Amino acid sequence: MLDINSCINKYYAPESKKGSDIYLEKQKMREQKIQEKDGSEILKLLKNISKDYAVVDFTDEEACCYEYFILLHKNQDILDNDTELMKALNGLRYDLKIFISILDKYYYMFIEEITYDETNVLWSFDIKNLDKRYINQDVDTLIKNIDTALRYRGYLKLYYEDVIRHISDIEVTYKEIQDVLVFDLLFTDLVTVIKS
Repeated sequence: MLDINSCINKYYAPESKKGSDIYLEKQKMREQKIQEKDGSEILKLLKNISKDYAVVDFTDEEACCYEYFILLHKNQDILDNDTELMKALNGLRYDLKIFISILDKYYYMFIEEITYDETNVLWSFDIKNLDKRYINQDVDTLIKNIDTALRYRGYLKLYYEDVIRHISDIEVTYKEIQDVLVFDLLFTDLVTVIKS
């Protein structure tokens, strides 16, 4: 497994090299990895570990990762994954979000709190990382089992401090060049991981 910087350097070239052969070669390497991705085995693994929880494959076809979420409400069907679900959960839900890089064997998880005010039709999304205040014994066991299964398969868990590190002079689609984080490069720039 490459260290984080080596992995980034393997698949990304600085913005200053845009249009060069090396830039285009690295872009092509990323695109090939994206085209080859198949998260069916990981999804099967997560569903097996999370028997009492709904698991959803939320992978974007253009991202450098597999993205899943586990609804952290035991034996609750996902319903419409929208207002119907939020009504069933009284306007408050917790998801365990899991990102698994396709560039190298890294993964990152956090808990997201989602609230819905039906009266004002107002949604709120708040990242809780793996804050123990939001983790009961069942969820703690679930996270430990996922960690164990992924480590057994050679994956390295990244932590908040790892993924929020800024990387200069590399461009991504949905972020300004000065705002690019390790997370954006190893996983996806479609998701914000900075706590509000």
